[in-house]
Amino acid sequence: MIQAVINICLKFGTRYYTTSQIIEATGLKRDAVRHKLWKLESAGLITRVKCWETPLPGFSKGRPTKVICYRNTKLLNKKASAPRNSKENGWDKMWKIIRALGRFTRNDLAIICGLNIDNVRYFTKVYRKLGYLRPLSERGRNVVWILIKDTGPKRPFESAHK
Repeated sequence: MIQAVINICLKFGTRYYTTSQIIEATGLKRDAVRHKLWKLESAGLITRVKCWETPLPGFSKGRPTKVICYRNTKLLNKKASAPRNSKENGWDKMWKIIRALGRFTRNDLAIICGLNIDNVRYFTKVYRKLGYLRPLSERGRNVVWILIKDTGPKRPFESAHK
C-alpha cells in the first residue's frame, strides 16, 4: 500500500499535490492515505507545503475540510529507486536473534538488530497474536519475552500479516 502511494507521489514529480489527489489516484481510503503520507513526511521523503481549511460546498455550518498540500523531496527518488542490499529483512534478523536468545526484551532486540523500536513493538505484537511469542509479565518496562514455538531458521510469515 505504501508503495502505491510512493509511486503516485513520484508521478507528480516536483509539482505540488494534495491528499485528495493521492486518494483519487490510488483508490484507497482517506485515513489510510493520510497515515501513509504522514509516515513519508516523518521520514523526510515528502514535505508539507501548505495546510488550510475550506468549508464544504453547499454547507455554511459544520466542520471545514482540511486541505494539505505536499511536495516531494530528493530523498523520495532515492528511496524509490534504491535496490535492496540483501535478501534478509529486519523481521528475518529479529527472528534469528530471538531463536538464538530464547529470552529477550524489546530494547535488546532493537539494539542487536539495529532497528527502530516501533518496528520491534509491531513485530512482537504480531507474533504474540500468532502464538509464537509471550511476555513473562503483562506490563512494565523491560518486559522479558520468550519464544514459545520455534518453527526453525525461517520465520513463519504465511499468516503474519492477516
